[in-house]
Amino acid sequence: MPVTVEWDNDDKTVVRMEMTGRWSWEEAFAGSERGYNLLESVPYEVGVIIDFSRSAGLPPNAITHAKGMIQRRHSRTGLTVFVGANAVFMSLWGIFSRVYALFAQKQNSVFASTIDEARAILAQRYSHQMPTAEQGGGEA
Repeated sequence: MPVTVEWDNDDKTVVRMEMTGRWSWEEAFAGSERGYNLLESVPYEVGVIIDFSRSAGLPPNAITHAKGMIQRRHSRTGLTVFVGANAVFMSLWGIFSRVYALFAQKQNSVFASTIDEARAILAQRYSHQMPTAEQGGGEA
């Protein structure tokens, strides 16, 4: 499956979406829906890693579809870390950020070179926000 979505850690504080090989926007939207369902299962903000390191590139009409994905953003979506974004992706993100400034601000995103770097960024961001037993994070 070219788009997979799952919890990145047992604490359920980070969702990881991996884009592998050639993928379509339909597959990306289906993955986004799976992520949405994960976020519905917890009552707190969750960090997101979107990993493009094994992606064969972006499908056509990236700017239009990116806007659609951000418009559907779940209210519990926290900081999003894009991993392995190539120069084309970063260039398109720059254009998107200028054309749709309000939407880009809602995205609340940063870039990382590796999964480990993304995890470190999110760990620093959410270290104060570990879920308690009442929130569904296990034993406190």
